[in-house]
Amino acid sequence: MSASPELIICQDDQLSVLSPTPEFVELACHFAIEAKTRLLECGLHQPNPIEIFLVERIEHDIGDCLATYDCTDEIIRVKQPESIADALVEGSPYSVLPTTVIFQALVSHEMAHALLEQSSRGTDLAFVDHEYVAAVMELDIIDPEWRQALIDAAPVRLPPKPGLISALIYGFEPRKFATNAWQYFNAEVDGCERIRQIADGNFSFTDQPR
Repeated sequence: MSASPELIICQDDQLSVLSPTPEFVELACHFAIEAKTRLLECGLHQPNPIEIFLVERIEHDIGDCLATYDCTDEIIRVKQPESIADALVEGSPYSVLPTTVIFQALVSHEMAHALLEQSSRGTDLAFVDHEYVAAVMELDIIDPEWRQALIDAAPVRLPPKPGLISALIYGFEPRKFATNAWQYFNAEVDGCERIRQIADGNFSFTDQPR
């Protein structure tokens, strides 16, 4: 009878990982700490511990997911790297990336959701604002060559358009939403200031003209 996996505390003791395959624990910790460092640079905070569960399957209201964040239990669930390739939809822009880079992007995306939620101090943030910050961090943190490959797989014509940062666009074209979000973030003098404004409840893309 195999032993149950144990929750392993990362070097940052506010982060821990539970995985049935121990070889991915160090990688998950590394990517989570890297994402947290970038998010802290953008003015977000992590007052509460976050657990990261590496799993084979994630069931959600919208179907089988690659990763989710549960704000009630402060748990991020991410597919194990070995399960990611089989979970990709045919033609997915993610398919241009190595599995490890996809895993890094997923961990960063959910860490952004987690720290934005914790930083908002109970403010009810709009869905589109959450997805904006998560999309930005996912693309911002991966190596530039892989970022460009992902953007090229779901291109959006420049200049970036704040009117396309909407829940409707996200629903139909989530990767194009992400491309436009990162290009908008990158074009701003201080993209992190926008993230701080969102966390403080002083800005929302729901208020922008379409």
